[in-house]
Amino acid sequence: MTSNTASAVFSSPIITITVGPPESSKIYYIHKKRLLQHSGYFRGALSSSAFIEGSSGTITLSDIDPGVFEENQKPVNGGKICGYITAVYCFAGRFLVPALKKDVMNTAHEYLRRHSGVAQTVAYACESLPSQSLFCHLLVDTRCLLNLKDT
Repeated sequence: MTSNTASAVFSSPIITITVGPPESSKIYYIHKKRLLQHSGYFRGALSSSAFIEGSSGTITLSDIDPGVFEENQKPVNGGKICGYITAVYCFAGRFLVPALKKDVMNTAHEYLRRHSGVAQTVAYACESLPSQSLFCHLLVDTRCLLNLKDT
């Protein structure tokens, strides 16, 4: 069994991740062990030299917003991800981070319950996620319930 202590994390190799389109990309340096601990996507990409990312220690995510990636690096709580809530959920789904998806679902529910002007968030989610996505259903159902209360 591998160790997840701070010293084990800090002694692991550093992975270079370039995030965003080339004209506005940001570069992040993250310990490999941290990525492996929290993301099935990164576990798959970095655990085998069969993938170029695993042998080079570099990953390029040109279709991910750097702000969304930064939010994934923080604990999810309260209003920290309001502006990126759907994008963070999409990120968590794509990169196989189930704990983050669950946190986003809880945060989205609380956020929608307190804010009435979130039609754009619901529209973005419905355009970005599969029609059977639980997150889309949460957003639409919550907005419907809130609209019924307003009438």
